[in-house]
Amino acid sequence: MGLPYLSYTASCLGNMSGSGDSNHHQSGTQQVRHRVRKARPIVHFLFCPVAKLSDSAEYRLRRERNNIAVRKSRDKARRRVLLTQQRAMQLQEENQKLQLKVRQLSQELDTLRHVLSQRHLQGPDEPAV
Repeated sequence: MGLPYLSYTASCLGNMSGSGDSNHHQSGTQQVRHRVRKARPIVHFLFCPVAKLSDSAEYRLRRERNNIAVRKSRDKARRRVLLTQQRAMQLQEENQKLQLKVRQLSQELDTLRHVLSQRHLQGPDEPAV
C-alpha cells in the first residue's frame, strides 16, 4: 500500500502558528496594535507530511463518507442533465408549434391584405364579389 506518512513532530511545527509578534505603537491617545505574521517555510510542509494510515478506522470512515458524497453528487448531476434534456425537448416541441402558428397567421394576414386590396381597387360604388 505504499509508504506510511509520518506525523508532524515538534520540530516540524516550530513557529507555524501564524500569530507572530505584536508590535504596539502609540498614536495620540489610541493604542494601535499591528500583528506581524511570520512567513511559514515551505520546507516544513515538504518534509513533515500529515499522518495518514490507510488501515485506520477514521480513514476508512472518511473514505466511505466521501464515496457516498461522490455518488450522491454524480446522481444529482445525472438528474440535472436529464431534466435539462427533457426541458430542451419540450421547448423544441413548443417552438415547432409556435412556428406553425406563425405560418398560419402569416397566411391569414396575406389573405386579408389581398381581400382589402381588392376592395380598395374596386372603389366605393362597385359591389364586392
